[in-house]
Amino acid sequence: MEGVAFVSLVTDQLQRQGVPFEVIPHPRAMTSVDEAGALGIVVDEVVKTLVLDAASGHALAVLPATRRLDTKVAQQAVGDRHARLASEDELTRDFAGFELGGLPPLGSLLAIPVFVDPDVMARETSCSPREARPSQSEFEPPISSTANRSPSWP
Repeated sequence: MEGVAFVSLVTDQLQRQGVPFEVIPHPRAMTSVDEAGALGIVVDEVVKTLVLDAASGHALAVLPATRRLDTKVAQQAVGDRHARLASEDELTRDFAGFELGGLPPLGSLLAIPVFVDPDVMARETSCSPREARPSQSEFEPPISSTANRSPSWP
């Protein structure tokens, strides 16, 4: 999905939900540390969105970009002890139009449940990168949001 279309899709959804946000253009960053440096923020403000594959379908897990997913906690959150991270093939197939590593942390936009790490829920602001892989665009505008409205996991 091209940069302008992606940003418009996300910002339109945030506006419909009444969530305050800011789009911050900056040079491309490939890691959360680079992302934070490009934005002039601490790395703890950057979040990542992971896709879980469960018996009931996909779900999103949103956690600090510096943290690894605790699979047991994620399985408990989705209520499926066999839930796992979705494969690249599944992501490409089921989220056509989004670049790998570029799903926004908006379950309402993707029509799937989203579970947010309690540390992310406790933040006043969070920054979600537009994409994590190279593309034709020189800039990647992340979305900085001042509201977290999704349920947290156990």
